[in-house]
Amino acid sequence: MAPCEVTEDYYATLEIPQNATVEAIKKSYRQLSLARHPDRNPHNPEATSLFQCLQRAYETLSDPAERRTYDLVWVSIRKRKTVQEESEKRQAEASKNERNRAAEERARRLKEEAVWWEQLVQLEKQKSEYESKIFEGSRVIRNLSATLKRLQERDDEDLRKEAERNSWWTFFTSPIYGKQAPETEDQRRQRAFHRIERLHTKSIKEKELIQEEANLNNLKDRRDDAVTKIAVLKQKKENARLAEEARVQERVRKEQEAKRQAEAKAERERQAKWRAEWEAEAARRRKEEEAKRAARQAKEAQEAQEAQKRARAAQEAEEAQKARLAQVFEKIAREAREGAQAAKKKEAQEASSRTFASTQSLCRHNAFWPKIEGGFTCSNCRSPQRHFAFKCPGCAMIACASCRQTLRGERRRKRPSKNVNVGLQYEDYDYL
Repeated sequence: MAPCEVTEDYYATLEIPQNATVEAIKKSYRQLSLARHPDRNPHNPEATSLFQCLQRAYETLSDPAERRTYDLVWVSIRKRKTVQEESEKRQAEASKNERNRAAEERARRLKEEAVWWEQLVQLEKQKSEYESKIFEGSRVIRNLSATLKRLQERDDEDLRKEAERNSWWTFFTSPIYGKQAPETEDQRRQRAFHRIERLHTKSIKEKELIQEEANLNNLKDRRDDAVTKIAVLKQKKENARLAEEARVQERVRKEQEAKRQAEAKAERERQAKWRAEWEAEAARRRKEEEAKRAARQAKEAQEAQEAQKRARAAQEAEEAQKARLAQVFEKIAREAREGAQAAKKKEAQEASSRTFASTQSLCRHNAFWPKIEGGFTCSNCRSPQRHFAFKCPGCAMIACASCRQTLRGERRRKRPSKNVNVGLQYEDYDYL
């Protein structure tokens, strides 16, 4: 029976109930054949297959005998169709839910990505601002330090000059021995004023330096905090990416496992279906044979004897057929074994030939080549040798007589035959 006849619901194909009459079947077929004809559906790639299935449905249901046979399996077909439709519906709902979940997940990831980028840009901006302020603060601190250094150098210079004026060396080396020009009151006041002014300036600059250093340290702390937050944010992003990859891998693994289980289940169902069909066919055949046997037993004795003869003849023919099949199978198996052995031998010879070819440049082939009996293939000219060949003792290369002479670089020299009755044979030649 064709696959369409086994799996298709012909009543659903013709859009009629199971108890429809022949007239209803014909009427529905005429209407549907006009609507589903491939010529009227040129853009539908399945129009031809659908129309052919419609024809099979009409041919099956319009014939009473075929319809009765089909009705026996229609219930199981209907059940399978119902289960298949429910399964397809569940799969469609699951696919829809999966698409919705994927869309929601994608929207959530996009939103999180936008928030992450916004936070990262804000932190990078803060970091840049802090670094700019740190650079400016460092410049101010360098200027203040340079100013304080200059003020301190001037104080040190004044102290050095004061000590030099009051030293004994200045006293003895003065133009007027032991006498120096006295410092005026204005000079003392001016020197004191400058010293006080420098002290005041140093005090102010030192306070400014302390404040700027505190501000600089604060800015560095804020900058480091921003850098830490950026690192944490990036690490969070990386962790999210790794988690997403793990989820995707787990989902793919589950999908593959579900697919494998579904395929295994489908294979089990297919095998069970095939086994059930085979058993049903075997049971049908057994019933037919029992019916025929009962009919034969009801006939007259002569007809029974003839039937027994025919049965014996059929059995003998079957046994002969089995014997022939067994011989054929044995022949096929033998040929397969011989082919495998020949292929293995050929492969070994080819491998040996490759090995010989790789070592041929190292072997001079000038030793005595012993003769080996059996069928071989020449490694040089690839010609088959049915009875014997020659084998190089140096590299184990197999060659015919002509190739052996060529490989050894020798010339053929005739010598007197030891056996005058036999004539020229292999021993009649000396290969130098």
